[in-house]
Amino acid sequence: MSKKSSAERTKNVPPATTYKPYSSRSYNDNENLVTSDDNDYISSMFSMKIKWVWFASSKIDLKEQLKTQSIKPKKIGSRLVLMVHHDDELFLVKDKCPHQGASLTNATCEDGMIVCPWHRYGFDLKTGRGAGLCLDTYPIEERDDGLYAGFEYFSWFGE
Repeated sequence: MSKKSSAERTKNVPPATTYKPYSSRSYNDNENLVTSDDNDYISSMFSMKIKWVWFASSKIDLKEQLKTQSIKPKKIGSRLVLMVHHDDELFLVKDKCPHQGASLTNATCEDGMIVCPWHRYGFDLKTGRGAGLCLDTYPIEERDDGLYAGFEYFSWFGE
């Protein structure tokens, strides 16, 4: 049995541009394997969506509850949130400080910021930004039958 040189072994191998890895389209330096149509399909498969959960009958009732206490913890669905009434606006934020995970139940509201009672880190009520970290905030939607909280979730295949 004779050994073939590397030149002889690659002599009959077709050039790489005729291979079709992972695609029915040919691949060469001038063509992408993923097209804009593929990107649209992929982004429709995996996306962030909002689940709306009812939590109060009206803004008036909720503001009445928050009159004596501007920050009140509440469980909406499976999430612990804080309802905050500030400058005649309502806000929903996660009841967990992003710094070390402490509960914000005893937090204070100062100048549009919710301030962690443990380390005095402040987070903007509208954006959640502050102290180099970000507190989860949730949108509120008013409908005919009451107020709904919007919770973002990752959707697989359009679920």
